[in-house]
Amino acid sequence: MADSSSYQVLARKWRPQSFADLAGLQHIAKTLQNAIRTERVSHAFLFTGSRGVGKTSAARIMAKCLNCFQGPTPDPCGTCDNCLSIAAGSNPDVIEIDAASNRGINEIRQLRENVGYLPQVSAYKIYIIDEVHMLTTEAFNALLKTLEEPPDHVKFILATTEPHKIPITILSRCHRYDFGRLSAAVIEQAIQGVAEKEGLEIEPAALKLLAREADGSMRDALSVLDQAMAFSGDHVGIDDLRVILGVVEARYASALVEALLDRKIPAALQQITELEKAGVDIKRFARDFLFYLRNLVVLKVSPELKTLVEAGDEELQQMINLVKRANLSYWQQLFDLFQEQYAALMAANLPRLHLEMTVVRLGMARDLVPVDELINRLQGIEPEGLLLESSPLPTRQPLSPSSVSEAKPDELQEESRQGQEEPSLLQAQSAIPRDWPSLLEALRPHLPSITAVLDNATLLKWEKNRLELGLPGYAYGLLRDEEKERRLKKQLEQIFGEEFVVVLSQLSGNGNGGNGMKTTEAKSKKGNFNKQDIINDEMVRSLIDIFDAQIEEIKPVF
Repeated sequence: MADSSSYQVLARKWRPQSFADLAGLQHIAKTLQNAIRTERVSHAFLFTGSRGVGKTSAARIMAKCLNCFQGPTPDPCGTCDNCLSIAAGSNPDVIEIDAASNRGINEIRQLRENVGYLPQVSAYKIYIIDEVHMLTTEAFNALLKTLEEPPDHVKFILATTEPHKIPITILSRCHRYDFGRLSAAVIEQAIQGVAEKEGLEIEPAALKLLAREADGSMRDALSVLDQAMAFSGDHVGIDDLRVILGVVEARYASALVEALLDRKIPAALQQITELEKAGVDIKRFARDFLFYLRNLVVLKVSPELKTLVEAGDEELQQMINLVKRANLSYWQQLFDLFQEQYAALMAANLPRLHLEMTVVRLGMARDLVPVDELINRLQGIEPEGLLLESSPLPTRQPLSPSSVSEAKPDELQEESRQGQEEPSLLQAQSAIPRDWPSLLEALRPHLPSITAVLDNATLLKWEKNRLELGLPGYAYGLLRDEEKERRLKKQLEQIFGEEFVVVLSQLSGNGNGGNGMKTTEAKSKKGNFNKQDIINDEMVRSLIDIFDAQIEEIKPVF
């Protein structure tokens, strides 16, 4: 059995030993190497950045570059006594000071006294002061003069996570290097390399989750990997990693989404109760649920993007099946709504109440139809690749205008009675208008805006395939548009099955012609409307289908 006291955690075992090992920090490594190569090394450096990104490691590498027996060199050998002792933290000329525990003026006074002594075995005496922002104001003041004009054999490397707490007088005397948070891709690649060296198999989904939870810190990622190896052995799966990290099981998020899709708000609220019963932290669930919604949006954009989702094969397939049930706009709407409330939820004293009200809002979200699709549906146009629920229209047999003009009144009345007895939408579409009011009603479902203007028109002449209409001044101006005339002409040709000519003229005076329908008659017709005709109107039926609506009341406008 191996001696447990000799075990080194992965974060220490695989600490970078050269600039080439600094993952995601090539820009900083190149700058420091060039400074050494051109002999333009500053006497004081300031390394800033969040925890675990490599500040102290870079400071030690810099110390090796300066004190290597082959140096100063941008690429230390790593095998000489100085390189080995600096890596082990035992070199007498590289002094690491923790400013959090040595923050007073007395410690800085002692540092100033020791600065004058020459290094014992190296070219430079290097002071690495970690968490330098923890020094007191007096200590900073005592360090100021020494930092500005140190002896030639002394170099200072300061490291901090909070540079804003350092006096400007100190900042101005240092070459500053900002270590940004490492990207998930960089951490993934580095962890994969460590896993291979350790003989560890880690699932791709688990690797992505680990990189995400590391939050830009390589040290945190290696610490979690250490725990995962102790928990799972030589194979780390997504479920094992969720247990270690305390990530909420995906089944809770998927159950909540299914309830929202089914518009079952009570079931969605019940899921929150189940969360509490299971001992799940509400704020942690909110964070994981936001990522879950993000994953659904990504998968809806394209299933090929599944490599961007941290999920096992079974869970991934379940998510792909979920996103098929709604449009992309719906999933984006859910994500936006939840993200709006996320910050307030995380700061809430009663997070469960806030989550419940947020879920109610999500439950009111609807799978919206794009505006372009709505317009196409209302106009009866079926765009390419779009399947409408309505049945195809029956083909009409072309009729000659003479047969329309020769129709007998009693025949028209008989057809009208049949239409009232069986108010079928298909029959209404297949009927051929034989007078101006009937023609208007035939045009109305297809050209609602144009027929609203034609209600004010007077029929001047209708013979064969030529229609002459008189319009009051304001109505005439509304219809004198090439696009509207083209649409009207096209619709008439579809109704009668042959080329049709429409002639519009402007009426003078009251706008009433001898052969047309008078304004009083039009108003009378509006007053005595048939409710069944309105219910069976194609436009009304389309609106009901599209908006999932129902008619509650019908009343005249005038």
